[in-house]
Amino acid sequence: MTFFWYCVLSQFSLRNYFLLTPKEHNIDLFRSCYPITVPADYQQPHFTTEEEEIKAIIRARLESELSTKQPFFVRGHDKEHRAVVVKMGRQSPETDHDAFVTTHLYVAERVIACSEFLSRGRQEKVVAVMDFDGYSSSNAPPIMTLKKSLELLQSNYPERLKTAVITEPAFWMKALYNVIYPIMSIDTREKIQMAYGKVRMIDLNNFLVCKILLHDVSLTLLFLFLLFYALWQAKREIICAHLEPNQAMPFMMPDGKLESSFDAEVFLKTVPFYTPYQ
Repeated sequence: MTFFWYCVLSQFSLRNYFLLTPKEHNIDLFRSCYPITVPADYQQPHFTTEEEEIKAIIRARLESELSTKQPFFVRGHDKEHRAVVVKMGRQSPETDHDAFVTTHLYVAERVIACSEFLSRGRQEKVVAVMDFDGYSSSNAPPIMTLKKSLELLQSNYPERLKTAVITEPAFWMKALYNVIYPIMSIDTREKIQMAYGKVRMIDLNNFLVCKILLHDVSLTLLFLFLLFYALWQAKREIICAHLEPNQAMPFMMPDGKLESSFDAEVFLKTVPFYTPYQ
């Protein structure tokens, strides 16, 4: 579907069409939303009154989405100096379609700029780590919002994803992944990886052996210890294939050195656009 028909069918104004296609129009609107975060030698373009209004809309959407609904930021880099974009669990059942889409385009533009800066222009791809620990379907955005975000990301940033690691995926994700894994291409298998380091009670109930061992407390504890250790080790190996401990957060690996906290105001207003939020 062309962007023209998308605007018509979605009843979007040309203003929103302009906003949601930064690569085809003016990515400077994203890069200069917060002037303090751009390089000193960056030549600020002249913006019209309408463009300044759009920048104000972008800022309002970003601050609303990142401050109250879902932490989504750039932190650390992989072993080849590709920037890592981190997406934590969604915290609110409310979703503003425009804010969600705008935030994904802004963060995509920012993580790519970080990769190019960290690698001195040698890398254009990025690594994504998405944490689904504590996932709740009640907080999931509408399918149409997710679909539109993916369409725009694929259209504007093709072949920019090196690897996406999903940590603590929900049970339905693991089941779906295991079903389609045999038919995935090798390239797709390398791009999408799932890492589990925890065992939920709903998962334990699926193990027949666990139900049998419940009659013996010592054997049950031993079984659970070995299971937890095996999963923790598997998760760590997946993350370690891409990141060093000093470039990982604790939820990725227990010895991760980067902080777990996230302050949207700091990320947006004080961290340079082309550097990770450490």
